[in-house]
Amino acid sequence: MIKPSTQLIDFVCEAQLPWISYSDERGRLVLVIDNHLLSTYRACPQYFMNYAVEGWRKRSEFGPGVEKNWFLDFGILFHKMMEEYYRSFREESFTLESFAIDSAFKHWDEMGMDQHLSHKEAQEMGGYPGFAGMLIQYAVQFKAENERLRVISTEIAFGKKHEVPIYEWGGPESDSPLFCHADIYLAGRIDILADDGIYILPMDHKTMGMFRGDPTIRFHTDDGPTGYVYAMNKILPRIISTELILKRQCSKILMNLISKRVPKEGSRFKRLPLFKSEAMLEAYRQRQIGTVNNLLSDLDSYVRSLGVQRDSSKCYNWYYKDCNYLDVCRQQDASAEQATLQSGYIKLPIWNTEAINDSTE
Repeated sequence: MIKPSTQLIDFVCEAQLPWISYSDERGRLVLVIDNHLLSTYRACPQYFMNYAVEGWRKRSEFGPGVEKNWFLDFGILFHKMMEEYYRSFREESFTLESFAIDSAFKHWDEMGMDQHLSHKEAQEMGGYPGFAGMLIQYAVQFKAENERLRVISTEIAFGKKHEVPIYEWGGPESDSPLFCHADIYLAGRIDILADDGIYILPMDHKTMGMFRGDPTIRFHTDDGPTGYVYAMNKILPRIISTELILKRQCSKILMNLISKRVPKEGSRFKRLPLFKSEAMLEAYRQRQIGTVNNLLSDLDSYVRSLGVQRDSSKCYNWYYKDCNYLDVCRQQDASAEQATLQSGYIKLPIWNTEAINDSTE
C-alpha cells in the first residue's frame, strides 16, 4: 500500500490503538509492532481484526471474565521467575526456598494458575508443587558456580521511544518509494542480555510441553529470536560501553528451552544457540515491512467495510484448539456475528506491544 486512505487515517485517529497512530508532524502513520502482533496477523487477518483492532476476548465458560490460556499464562509466569532468578542468584541472600517456594507460590497464586489444573499439561507437570520442583531443578543445574554467562541486564524493553527502527519513510524523494507510507518500529522485551566471553547475546526462555527430536527446529525460521538479535544491534550502545561492543559480536541468541514434562532421560533444560548473519537480519527487516504493507492494506479494507480474508485452516487448529472466534465466523450474516460477539465476548484493552504481562488472550 503506497498511501493510506482518508478513511484509514480518520479511523486510526479515532480508535487510538496502542500499536498504530497518525503523526500530524510527520504526515504519516507510525506503527510500533512486535512479533506477537505480526504473527497473529499472518496467521489470520480476520482473527487479527477481532483481536488487535476491536479488542474482543471470549468469555470464560467457568466464571466471570475472559477465557484464560494456559500456554500464555505459564509462559508469563516462568518469565517472571527467570527475571527474579537472574537478578538475585549471585547474591549472598539468595536461597532456593525464597526463590522456588515462597516467590513462586506468590506469583502462582496472584496469577490464579490453579484455574488451569484441568489442563493436561498442568496435570502432567503436577500443578504448583511440580512447578516449584522445576524451579529447584533449574536453580541447581544453573547455580552461580555453574552459570558461565555473565548477566549484563534483565528485561530490556524497547518500543514506544522508537529505539529500534524497521523502516522510516523518506518522503516522495525516498529511494524506496514502493514501501508503505508509514514509519515502523519494533517493540519487545529481551529476557536476559549476557556476555559469554565471545558474544554479547540475548537469551530467550521458551517453555515447551516436552522435547521431541531437535527442539530448535521451530526456531530456525521464527522471526521472534531474529528480531531480538536485530534489536540488540540497534540498542547496544545505550546499554554497554562502545569498547565492550567492539570486543564482542552480537550475532547470536541463546534459546533457553524448558520442558514442562520431566523427560525419561537427560535434562529438562536445553541451551541451544542460533546464529544470525547480517543478510538474515536484513531479510528479517524486509519481511516485517512486507507484512506491515499487507496489514495496512487489509486494515484499510476493514475500516471501509470491504472485508478481509480469513484462513479457514486455522478455524479448528488455532494452536491445537478451536479458534476463539469460530462461533463468530460461522454465523450467517453480519447482524448474527454482532449478536454473537455481544453475548459471548468482552471488549478489553487492545494488545499493547510493550506490555509483556498482557494475559487477556
